[in-house]
Amino acid sequence: MSSDALAELVEKYDHLFASEKYEEAAKLGGTILWELYVDGQVAKVSEILGNTINTTSNPVTMSSAWLNLGDVLYDKNLFDKARASYLQGLEVAGSKDSILKARFLYGIANTYFMQGDYTEAKIYYENSLTLSKESGMKSAIADNLLQLSEIARTIGEYDDAEKFGRMSLEINSREKRRHASLRSAQSLSNLAIQFEATGHRDRAKELLLFCLSALQLSENESALDMVRSVLAGFPE
Repeated sequence: MSSDALAELVEKYDHLFASEKYEEAAKLGGTILWELYVDGQVAKVSEILGNTINTTSNPVTMSSAWLNLGDVLYDKNLFDKARASYLQGLEVAGSKDSILKARFLYGIANTYFMQGDYTEAKIYYENSLTLSKESGMKSAIADNLLQLSEIARTIGEYDDAEKFGRMSLEINSREKRRHASLRSAQSLSNLAIQFEATGHRDRAKELLLFCLSALQLSENESALDMVRSVLAGFPE
């Protein structure tokens, strides 16, 4: 979208909101949020989301706005404020929409993870994982498993780190999620490096060979090259 076209839509949004046509404004605002964010107009994004939260009577629209606002605040490293937004949205969403609830729980978990509170993060990832499994959301299942693997590796629970990491990589590769597959492979490669450094070279190599096998499904050459490079760095 061109800058002029985006500016016209923003002007139309402002007119609708000033005319108290709040639902129409919220609908239009939702269609231009990403364009505004990419354009660097984060303040305008926050304004639109705040307006929607304060004026809509639709719980789905409101909870979605809370989720998007939380994501904006998270990207700005405002983790406490992001968590507050996610919690507000979680309350609005209630228990009916398990998919949306899982996304809120994942967002809350991420804020705790970034602040180093792995105990709280683990609780929310596990709850998000449960709902994701119930809803059949494969991408969300893989993302939660990866984060649980990262926590386990950080706190020294290496068996769980390997188990969750393998499950995450298998799902991501099978679903051909290229970036997610790379992240899973990087996480397992880091774990393999720890195994090798602590004298468990056979376990490290076996884990990397598993990564290479799993990544064949994703046809992700960058991830495959990364794992091969780590494996080649191990002394014979």
